[in-house]
Amino acid sequence: AAKLCRKILSRSRTFPAGSVLNVNVPNLPAKEIRGHRVTKLGKRNYGEVIFEKTDPRGKKYYWIGGDERTFENIAGSDGNAIQEKMISLTPLQVDLTHYSLLDELRDWRL
Repeated sequence: AAKLCRKILSRSRTFPAGSVLNVNVPNLPAKEIRGHRVTKLGKRNYGEVIFEKTDPRGKKYYWIGGDERTFENIAGSDGNAIQEKMISLTPLQVDLTHYSLLDELRDWRL
């Protein structure tokens, strides 16, 4: 992962502002990893367990998870790459706003 990140950083002059590169590495010995793949964001399924925790400042937060985590089988996704023993590289954008829903939501009488 570190070797790959150094290569990415050496070419990062054109990486757009407001972007994040999500890198997932299979939990395997390096010799078992089959390379890397540029992927789209997949969907992970979490267990239905919610843990209430406290952060170092004493504020409560909630961790959603469970023992069994699976990925949906989505072709070209990060989850599929991990299941195929490959490092996944997924470019993300920071703004998660659902723009097509903004005007409709403004019209709701809440």
